[in-house]
Amino acid sequence: MNLKFGWKTTAVLLASFVLTMGLTGCGSSDQSNPPLVSTNSVVELVSSSLQYDAAGTTISGTITTNYPTALSGVATLSGFSADLTGCSVSTVAIGTGDTITYPDNNNVISNVEITLSASCSATSVTLNATETDDNNATSAWSAITAVIASSDITSSIAVITAQDINLTQNSESRQLVLKVWDRDNAPVTSGSISVRYPSEVLNGTDVGTLNPVKTATIVDGKATFDYTGPSDLSGLVADNITSATFIFYDAANESTSASVTVNYTPDTTTPPAVLTSYTVSFVNSTGAVTTALENTEVFTLSVTDDQGNLVAGTDVNATITSNQPNLAKFLDENGTEVTSLSFVEKNPSTLRLKTYQKAGLADFGIQLQIRDVNGAVGDKNVTKMVTIFSGPATAITIHYANTELITNYMIFSENMVIRLADKWDNPVNTHPKIYVGGIAGYKGTPITPSGVGNDYLIDNTLTATMSADPLGAKLTVASGIDLSGIALDGNDILMTYGADYKFHASGKWDIDSVVGLDIFLTDTFNSTTPVGEMAFAIGRNYRNDLCTPDKYILNVDSGDGTYEVNSDGVAIVSMTYEPKAVGQTIMMNVNVLGMVNELGEEMRLGEIEQHTLRGHGMVNAGSYSVAASSSGTVVFGPIQLVDTSDFLRSARFSYLAEATGDVNATCISSSDNKADQYSTTSCQSWISCSYQAGASGGSINIKNMILGSEF
Repeated sequence: MNLKFGWKTTAVLLASFVLTMGLTGCGSSDQSNPPLVSTNSVVELVSSSLQYDAAGTTISGTITTNYPTALSGVATLSGFSADLTGCSVSTVAIGTGDTITYPDNNNVISNVEITLSASCSATSVTLNATETDDNNATSAWSAITAVIASSDITSSIAVITAQDINLTQNSESRQLVLKVWDRDNAPVTSGSISVRYPSEVLNGTDVGTLNPVKTATIVDGKATFDYTGPSDLSGLVADNITSATFIFYDAANESTSASVTVNYTPDTTTPPAVLTSYTVSFVNSTGAVTTALENTEVFTLSVTDDQGNLVAGTDVNATITSNQPNLAKFLDENGTEVTSLSFVEKNPSTLRLKTYQKAGLADFGIQLQIRDVNGAVGDKNVTKMVTIFSGPATAITIHYANTELITNYMIFSENMVIRLADKWDNPVNTHPKIYVGGIAGYKGTPITPSGVGNDYLIDNTLTATMSADPLGAKLTVASGIDLSGIALDGNDILMTYGADYKFHASGKWDIDSVVGLDIFLTDTFNSTTPVGEMAFAIGRNYRNDLCTPDKYILNVDSGDGTYEVNSDGVAIVSMTYEPKAVGQTIMMNVNVLGMVNELGEEMRLGEIEQHTLRGHGMVNAGSYSVAASSSGTVVFGPIQLVDTSDFLRSARFSYLAEATGDVNATCISSSDNKADQYSTTSCQSWISCSYQAGASGGSINIKNMILGSEF
């Protein structure tokens, strides 16, 4: 920056500070009384992904540990052990032995591999170690690793690891290295890691800046961000802000994430550098640090002292630069778009900020020269963030993330990821509320599947028509569909999903009345183009059991039915259901209400997902040894569900029947929703194989069992 003040030049002595970074707990190099090395820095768990196979019977995987570049004193790390709760057999193998000694301060041992294998169905593994220094002081270290089912891994990235950091100085620089491991515990070689900023940035709080601002490419298992801390740690602590947490996640699957907490612990023993007591503000006319797309708005840049008073304009020079000109630029006095503006001896300064069609978090570098009360001139560099809000949501997507078993209640929780985008494909970052729900049972049917009865009303043939009506929207169905069984007591709801790309008619609708082939709805539907050819389903959140006088319930709820979408346009919605519902197909709805389009109309945006409940899958049906020169029938079943004592309830599934040796076999299975010949009251699933063996016999093996869609 080459700005000149108009006042008399004063000689300024600029202090030079050297920041030395080391391990927590590692101090003096004096070895006569070395301190115990902090257990927080002895071992870093860099790969904690263990998998079990589809049957849930075998856990395997490798945990890799890293060691620091230097340790104080002579330390011994020993006693590795693994706690696999519920496992009958376990093996712990350590790559370099179970005791590791550091004979001097410069000896480094790293990347020790600990291989775990067990026959069990554990959901986590605890790894323990102990450390002893040369004063015989001992510390324990423990870490819990997740055990992930192979079928639940929906991304190439299984684990992201990072470490929290502590800042003691203003504007302190650190490098954040996110280590990324795939499902096979190997470094990921492609993809990217994105960051979600702390919520404090929406209030204009200086939480530091990252470069890259949003997304870093993964290179050799690492994604690297350069971080510059806040410019006034003491001011943050005085405002009771002692930390900020950044969330780093797989850009392809945000359910894989790691958090990094930056702790503010200002060094009170070292006098602060000159000018750190000044506060820099960059806000719009309402005092906010937000703006809209395709907008030009006046922002004010100002500098105040520690008493909150504006610094005299003659004491301030400033240059502000847009670090992301694709998001925002400035307009100079001639209306020309520029990336940087300078103000000489002026405070406050006003400037026009122009945005385009890209939403997100824009950062601006501000370079200041300030003359303090003693006449000394110093520099102050800060970064300010402005959130550029997206437009209204115009598209919704729903996709499966993973399934958890809540053991206390023996129910499954299936997580679905909801994404909202505006018409420019920006993630919707305005934190809108979405309304969610689900249908587990369907009322009536135009075509009754054999043996099912009158339990379904779902029409995928796109023969209905949605139109506006003075009293609300109206769905007219095709002739031949019986609507007489619809309950108008609030239990039954309508879900629609349209042809082409007319998604604004999709989602959940409350039914007001039914007259002939017309279903009148309680909500209005405004559109310049009526939506035709709608598919639909009508039902409720519970389903009557086909074989017992019982029902099972699907909950898609946050308490009041609403979820808030985060700044990345994402919400995680959980569906809970009982094990006996595994294999059944449900309809899940997401709606955003009250959005306004370019015509000034209130629009209804929605999306439907037809989804088969997965649970944790099925236990492999196993094998059957066939005696030589024999024939007959063998029944595999009932088919058990992984992690439960329940059985699959006549849901559709696929499998591979493999006959080995001198055996010919023909297999059939239960694949519809009716009672079967082997268990007439419980609808359990089974596989029946007829076989004929030759002189040497052989076996029948059932493999690759996968749930199928109900419809």
